[in-house]
Amino acid sequence: MYLYMWHGCGSHLLAYDAIKKLEKCPAAFLMGCDSGAYVLNGSYAPICTPTSYLCAGSSFVVANLWTVTSCYVDKTIRTMFTDMLKARSDWSSKGKELEHKNYKSTIGAMVSIARNSHALLLGAGTVCFGLPTTICRKKNVASSNPNKRRKLY
Repeated sequence: MYLYMWHGCGSHLLAYDAIKKLEKCPAAFLMGCDSGAYVLNGSYAPICTPTSYLCAGSSFVVANLWTVTSCYVDKTIRTMFTDMLKARSDWSSKGKELEHKNYKSTIGAMVSIARNSHALLLGAGTVCFGLPTTICRKKNVASSNPNKRRKLY
């Protein structure tokens, strides 16, 4: 997961063309001002950083459509990640999903909850581009047989 919290979309760190050439592109939270806004490019197609991430294979990109304050970004991130941790704590200690809880934390639901935590239209600026993605616990892939375990070095 890539988390960018600064001014703009982070194109000064990673250019649009460099993003599209990545072999594996992580899911991204671009929480800068106008990070999800389309930039007009004359008679050519408009440029948008989240579109570059999606073309590179990212499953989703959360971005802001217009200028936001740092307090807004802090509250939005805190609300989204609190919701993500709540979803992860809904799992039992044995690693099985609790049957009586029907709560599935998708990125879209997290963004929606974060948007509703703000007053007026300020919350409507955060949007989610990409596929519907669910946050879930990674299954243990190590074998119980010690002779079949992979060495991680």
